[in-house]
Amino acid sequence: MKVKGFTLVEVLIALVVVAVSLSALVTANQQNANSITYFQQKTLANLVISNLSVDKRIGLKPNMGYQSGEYEMGKQTWYWQTNTQTTPNKDIIKTDLSLYSSIEKRDNKQSVATLVLYLEK
Repeated sequence: MKVKGFTLVEVLIALVVVAVSLSALVTANQQNANSITYFQQKTLANLVISNLSVDKRIGLKPNMGYQSGEYEMGKQTWYWQTNTQTTPNKDIIKTDLSLYSSIEKRDNKQSVATLVLYLEK
């Protein structure tokens, strides 16, 4: 009588294949979760920098040089910095607007979003 079934080696190989496959799936799932968090942060940052640019366009005449401040949005405090300088056209000024998710990132110049504005004096 011949017994049918898997040998111990075949079962172990199958278990290794399943373990490697599950490990790859868990890694892919973690990468997707990280991507979602990154894109949520990036989208919110773009909304903040868009709002700040509107403030700069309709606000008072900006001071030349560097300015910084805070902006609240999405249950988070965002930190911004501008550098306003003259351009060859005497009626136009250039403002570089940078947005940071923390003070430490602002100090290290690790911006989440940047925008360059050309404004009329």
